[in-house]
Amino acid sequence: MLGIPHGVTYPLSIVSISRTFDMSSRNVANSYFFSVMMLIGIITPSVGGFINNLIGFRNMFIILVPVIIYLIIASYFNIKRVNKNIH
Repeated sequence: MLGIPHGVTYPLSIVSISRTFDMSSRNVANSYFFSVMMLIGIITPSVGGFINNLIGFRNMFIILVPVIIYLIIASYFNIKRVNKNIH
């Protein structure tokens, strides 16, 4: 619930890496995944700051809130679908 990228990093890495890679490949996969997440962690605040300077803080939140709500709803349905396939 922390948002992007914080709320995405940990759950995605655990689920994706544990289900996709065997034990011998998990360290390499985790390294690549962590590198991508670090890149997102650098780019996201930079882009957010640039957009904030262009349109203002209040307008930025008006744009971000619907996106975050959509991602939460999409994640909920995706988790529900995955859990249905597991059981």
